[in-house]
Amino acid sequence: MTKKDLHITFDPSNNEVIGVLKGKVAVIANSFKVISEEPFNSKDVPSILLMSKELYLKSVAGWIDAKEEICEVYGHYCGVMGYTHPTKYEILKEKMKLNDYSDYDEDTNPNPKVVSHLLIEVEEFDDYFDFEHG
Repeated sequence: MTKKDLHITFDPSNNEVIGVLKGKVAVIANSFKVISEEPFNSKDVPSILLMSKELYLKSVAGWIDAKEEICEVYGHYCGVMGYTHPTKYEILKEKMKLNDYSDYDEDTNPNPKVVSHLLIEVEEFDDYFDFEHG
């Protein structure tokens, strides 16, 4: 997988933090690979973003500030959704395996599916958040 093939989005209101270890925050990312442009077709790529706590908090603060600007425009608390993209990052060779409990059932399916995730070390995000009023 190359950077050219992968589209990564980060939405602090939506992406799950799965842990913090040695000053790095691990967040499940929304990533996909474009299969074709016409008609548009893509495939989800299980990915985890690794970033410093400082970068994570800076991104969350930037998202809150951008959301506030949109809500101020509309004059009410709005269900605006927004995301940004990493601009400086590296796709690591190692993968992280996580259990997927979506089909887990103690009686009929007691073994969760194991999903291998790309690890992406992020150094910088775009300061722009793409918001849509919801």
